[in-house]
Amino acid sequence: MQDIGIVATGTPIVYRPAGGDTVHLTFEGLQEPPTAAGERARVRITLPVQEAVHLWQQLADDVPAGAGGAPTQAKRWTPRR
Repeated sequence: MQDIGIVATGTPIVYRPAGGDTVHLTFEGLQEPPTAAGERARVRITLPVQEAVHLWQQLADDVPAGAGGAPTQAKRWTPRR
């Protein structure tokens, strides 16, 4: 498994085709750690809608509305089965 780390440099792009059953997420930023091939990176993720809903719920649980303070301890995202 390849572990890809990026530091986002902008707002992620979220796209769902009309009537589609998947959600597309795109993150752009700098590779972490930087590599000789270049530091810029783009990660595209496609999730089934139900998994996107589950991810949204996990984010809502970990990041209170209007929060700008200290982050919570990192947790591994686990897809529902």
